[in-house]
Amino acid sequence: MFVTQLMATGGVLLAASVAAVLGGSVAAQAKSPDSATRDLAMDAYNKAFYKVDKGMGSFRMTSAGGHQSNFWQYAEQIETVEDAAERNPKYKQQVTELCNGFVLEHGRSWASNIYNDDILWASMAFTRAYNLTGNTTFLKYAKENFDLVWSRAYDTELIPGLWWTTDKTCKNGCVNGPGVIAAMLLFNAGQGDVYKERAVTLFENYEKNPIMCDLSKNAVSDSIDTKGKINHWVSTYNQGTFAGGAAMLGRYADAKLALQTAKDDLCGQHAPNIFNEEYGGGPNTDLPGFKGILCRWAGYYAAKSGDTSFNAWLQTNANAAWDQRNSEGITWSKFWLRAPEPKDSALYSWECSPAATIMQVCP
Repeated sequence: MFVTQLMATGGVLLAASVAAVLGGSVAAQAKSPDSATRDLAMDAYNKAFYKVDKGMGSFRMTSAGGHQSNFWQYAEQIETVEDAAERNPKYKQQVTELCNGFVLEHGRSWASNIYNDDILWASMAFTRAYNLTGNTTFLKYAKENFDLVWSRAYDTELIPGLWWTTDKTCKNGCVNGPGVIAAMLLFNAGQGDVYKERAVTLFENYEKNPIMCDLSKNAVSDSIDTKGKINHWVSTYNQGTFAGGAAMLGRYADAKLALQTAKDDLCGQHAPNIFNEEYGGGPNTDLPGFKGILCRWAGYYAAKSGDTSFNAWLQTNANAAWDQRNSEGITWSKFWLRAPEPKDSALYSWECSPAATIMQVCP
């Protein structure tokens, strides 16, 4: 059991503390988790899902085993560890292992993946890995693959922006929002002014385009197809990347409005201010991991802008998630329900990533 490992390595936990840390039922409150609790959440996630062999790291698909081979989910789970490593350097080695494992599985060029958003998520993860480790090879892969996406996906047809896939059937927020962030990460890593110019191009011409965005509240519509039909669905994924890109560009008012829309429109069905996105097609579909993206960039906005107005909201969600952990310290994407025990139901590493993420990034 996880707590036994802690004690075996020298941790001293009183029985009352154990109850509070693993499996307690403390009501969710607007209080920041302390550093030790944030470590416990990341360590529990790693114990359940992480594996490393000869310096090559990866995640199990579920707590029962298997392998996480989904390209973009794998990249996003690397970002969860990077969130932890930015807070606590002890996780930096894991970042290196995961990037090495990703390259072992997917190669250094990701051109065979038709999904441009997938490649941008990996570019983001690898640029952040460079920032943490100083490994210039990670930065090289991030830049090369961002350039690949830009050359094959950007044009001005329909509206200026990136196509979702190489089939060019629609342009989506799911690729243009990450495009802004990936470009700004490369710019901030010293790769040239062209990357900031590309970020501004995507933000001004796609993200803030009134065809795709309700500018009264910065609500980002999901997509537009080649016939001009718009899918007006709004998600934590698109609101989060809009806010993150806006904050990186110093557009704090835009970021704040997008976050306020997420708080007002995407929370509250199950409990006040708790993210309410359901699973849709199942626990290993994309949707269960979306809210982790919003949490990451909401935390970034708070740190960069100095605006504390969303802190209590993020802390409420972090504490709700931690309060619903199972006996192994794992929380799934349904922050309002206690996570099943491993003996009762295998949990997917992807569906559990938002809780691990918010425990690292909430202010």
